[in-house]
Amino acid sequence: MVVPIQPNRATAVVGPFAENGIARLRKGVTLAEASADVERMIPILMETFPLPPGTDVQRMRAAGLQPALEFLKETFVGNLDDVLWVLMGTIGILLAVACANVANLHLVRSEIRGQDLAIRAALGASRGRIARTLLAESVVLALAGGVLGLALAYLGLPLLLAAAADELPRALEVRVDVTVLAFALLASLVSGLLFGAAPALRHAGSRIGTMLSSAGRAHSVSRERHRVRHSLIVAQVAFALVLLVASGLMIRTFQALRDVDPGFVMPEQVQTLSISVPQAAVPNFARVMRMFNDIQERIVAIPGVASVGFASQVPLSGRRTSSGFFIEGAPEDAVPPQNEFRYTSPSFFETLGTPIVAGRTFEWADHHDARQVAVVSEGFAVREWGSTAEALGKRIRMSPAQPWREVVGVVGDIHHENLTQPAPTAVYLTLGEPLSTFLSRTVTFVVRSERVGTAGFLQELQGAVWAVDSSLPLGSVQTLGDFYDRAMARTALTLVLLASAGAMALGLGLVGIYGVISYMLSQRTREIGIRMALGAQTGSLKRLLLGQVLALVLAGVALGLGGAVALAQAMKSLLFGVTALDLRTYAIVALALVAAAAVAGYLPARRVTRVDPMQALRAD
Repeated sequence: MVVPIQPNRATAVVGPFAENGIARLRKGVTLAEASADVERMIPILMETFPLPPGTDVQRMRAAGLQPALEFLKETFVGNLDDVLWVLMGTIGILLAVACANVANLHLVRSEIRGQDLAIRAALGASRGRIARTLLAESVVLALAGGVLGLALAYLGLPLLLAAAADELPRALEVRVDVTVLAFALLASLVSGLLFGAAPALRHAGSRIGTMLSSAGRAHSVSRERHRVRHSLIVAQVAFALVLLVASGLMIRTFQALRDVDPGFVMPEQVQTLSISVPQAAVPNFARVMRMFNDIQERIVAIPGVASVGFASQVPLSGRRTSSGFFIEGAPEDAVPPQNEFRYTSPSFFETLGTPIVAGRTFEWADHHDARQVAVVSEGFAVREWGSTAEALGKRIRMSPAQPWREVVGVVGDIHHENLTQPAPTAVYLTLGEPLSTFLSRTVTFVVRSERVGTAGFLQELQGAVWAVDSSLPLGSVQTLGDFYDRAMARTALTLVLLASAGAMALGLGLVGIYGVISYMLSQRTREIGIRMALGAQTGSLKRLLLGQVLALVLAGVALGLGGAVALAQAMKSLLFGVTALDLRTYAIVALALVAAAAVAGYLPARRVTRVDPMQALRAD
């Protein structure tokens, strides 16, 4: 429902700036130019409209009001592009790992077909014909994989969107359309050409005819034939390390966010619901307070409800109100720093599980008798008076026109806006003062109960509200855990996608290493048989073969560390509680990758050294 805003110029004053404006820029005008124009109008605003009581022009100018213009797209999308670019890069790396893996397997397959290709060349097949044949096989394989990938994407997209529902902007439509099909086709073709290039170049060379005479069992595999495969193994390890480091940093970030104390406990057991009492329906605000008091008492009487409170805003709801507060004894001409402020009821902090550090919280008599009292956060108390104990009995006020309020309690810090920034200093006020008559006609109740999410609980809450006023609808019905999960959503989404890419890269890399090492060692079966016949011990042979594998892995790790640093620098805006150059993450990932690759290389080495020397000597 859309209704017109009807401002009354006769009662308008400068601030509070609680509304959002929208404007379309003229053609050729930049956002910086528009911001400069708005900044020019701020002094005119102060001279045109009355100032808040107790404030003069000098103090308002000292407050440093600044324009906050941004494009509407940024409002919807925010910095989601940072996440998407990082994820796009990681998916590209994962694709490169898959291409390197398939290229290595394709090389192995083409090695087996080497004599066949040599015969074709001897019978007159041109280099281009042989290269086109190998590339065609690769492209067909890539297109088949692309079709299967599209099918999986189509089936899995609803699940991914459901997992990312709290993070993706509502205006963003994600679907498999013509653009996605074209991109998938292009990616498949490029991938097919990419992993088909190595065998095509290897077997379409001018020396392909020499392979006819290389099939004898006395032939030993040359270093040149292994060089490409070794390079691909190194590349796979390097790419896998890059993705695993990125995943490790996001795991550390997620854990760091989980370790942040939000200022409340067990949010999944706290039901929230908003109630608004219009001024037209109940003009007298004292009666509004009595209604809220009655609703709170009726809700707390519901079986299974442990505690109930309400506030003008709840933590992590995405809304904020801030103001400077003057401290008694401080210079009156000084501009106080901004602090979050809320209007709260009795039992609000107890319901959240926020610790009472000193003094007490509000009582209903504080509200109904209009007592001039306040509760402050621990951070506010320490900043202004050095300790929480010293805060009790001190007096504050929002403006010189208001009476002083005595600080009667100090509560723990609460993260009101997000978890990535330090908890803001905050002041909590009673209902009933002039500002609260419009800020607190809409309040959000918090109800702690083990019955949250069970059948019938919301109906009982609704019945308690309607027992006071049957015309009041319940809005924004969700749990405090929902707010908390949304605060974690971007990190969780990035973590899931990066971890999935990292796990797939590790799996592909290990499978590739195992497969290629198995083939390489099978080609050396005769050599190993000769060594064993001459007295080489099985243990020394295993160490020799495994050492060659580890040399490739360590080269890949060294190369991958540089790429991991570059990607981590691009992820800086996504990290929290961990630096882009976190040595612990790099070391753990590198050691884990080396260990996993060692196992992948050890298994075929153990198998080939168990071959009977006589059988090995007879092997072709």
